[in-house]
Order: sequence, then structure tokens, then C-alpha cells
Amino acid sequence: MGDRVVVAGLGLEAVVTALHDGTADLDVRGKRMRSSVRDLRVVASASAAAPAKINVHVELQPREAGPSDLNVIGCTVDEALSRAERFLDESLLTDQRTVRFIHGYGTGQLKRALAGFLESHPLVLKVMTAPPEQGGGGVTVVELKE
Repeated sequence: MGDRVVVAGLGLEAVVTALHDGTADLDVRGKRMRSSVRDLRVVASASAAAPAKINVHVELQPREAGPSDLNVIGCTVDEALSRAERFLDESLLTDQRTVRFIHGYGTGQLKRALAGFLESHPLVLKVMTAPPEQGGGGVTVVELKE
């Protein structure tokens, strides 16, 4: 039982589920069927088909701290938001709790788009403008949730 067979004349591949006097019960893609044993050709025996048990040991190493700044100057709003999403995910994995988004001054379009995105993001605890000595209005500082 458990052998993979091909039913002669039909060309169907099946698994033997039971053996009787000269006949076999088969499972053909979830359908039950009975066939004469002499019409079957074994393609894989149950003992050969049984997967070997392998022990695998996985040891997770803490991730190295990545950059704490993301510079999106020159990006379109869509590019900046896409990069910001990836950056937040990576920051969470590296256990960083404060990150900075460098968007520059320009027209203020990137700053507004990032602010709206960050204020509604589930990982963000607090959004604020950087102090003047760290970029002022051209940089947004974000505190992430624990």
C-alpha cells in the first residue's frame, strides 16, 4: 500500500490504498478506483517515496543596525513613499526606534506627503521636525513604536 502505480491501458497515475484478492483499490487524483493488480505498473514504492527525516537547526542572529537616515531628496512623491515604507520595515527589524527622513526644503511637497504618510502609519509613534542643528524643516524625525 502507498505505492505509486500506472494503470495500464488508461495511463493514469495512482496510489494504491488497499489490496484484495488480485485487485487493488486506487486513489487517482482524489477519486477512488479499483483495478486488477496485473494491470498495474509500479513507478515508486511506498518505502522509496517516504521522505527521509532531516533535522535542521536554525539559529537567528540579531540584525546589524542599518542606517538611521533616509534621504529622499530628488525623489517623486511615489518613490519617496515607497522607499519610506521599506525603510520603516527595515528599521523595525533592526530595533531602531528613532529614524530621520531627509526631504529638503524645495516646494514642501515631499515634506507634506511624508508627514501625511507617517502620521497614519501603524509603526509610527511620533512625527516631528528636526531641530535647526540637525536639518530643521528639511528633515523629519520619527519615533517608532516598541
